Amino acid sequence: MLYLNALVQTVYGASTGGSLSSATTQILAKPLDKRMQVSNWEDRPLSMEQVQYAALDAHCLVQISY
Repeated sequence: MLYLNALVQTVYGASTGGSLSSATTQILAKPLDKRMQVSNWEDRPLSMEQVQYAALDAHCLVQISY
């Protein structure tokens, strides 16, 4: 498991409060749209917007991590 705040603080010397959105804004200089976060993730199939949201979250985490 990756602890985002510890990684960001160690590598970048910044604190994000554990928020991927905050880390993305600070480190990648790009805001992260979190509107899909509150959608119903139990409904199947997932909507295309939900799939894109999840993929973007994962992509940003990889960009910050490496």
